[in-house]
Amino acid sequence: MAVIASNALAVHQALMFRQWSDDVTLFLNGRPHPSDTESEQLAARGIAVVEEPLDRVVFEDDRVTGVRLASGAVVARQALVVSPRMTARSKVLASLGVATEEVEMNGVVLGTVARSEPTGATSCPASGSPATWPTCGPR
Repeated sequence: MAVIASNALAVHQALMFRQWSDDVTLFLNGRPHPSDTESEQLAARGIAVVEEPLDRVVFEDDRVTGVRLASGAVVARQALVVSPRMTARSKVLASLGVATEEVEMNGVVLGTVARSEPTGATSCPASGSPATWPTCGPR
């Protein structure tokens, strides 16, 4: 499994995916090198760390077969993991002025969400027909 670093939680991801696979490699791809403590944790779990930038993902017959590094070397892999950035974008939410906010984990912004109460109410609750909805922000 290839874990491609896309944010500061890459080490956490690699350690987590190591629970599911005996063969995990963390590709830093230009991201900062893990701290000494993180490097020890990765080594203790047998997770290889590749610092060289990636060139592309290699496919054969519509399947991931590896990761090509900038040098041209290919590291064989059967699965690929990358942390996406989720962003709450919706014309409906924006038209109602529903507020979005950043979601963080250990100080790393993972994306944005439209927060809601346990009942589902947002920062701009609406009921009835759209013609009677309140305007909580710009329309």
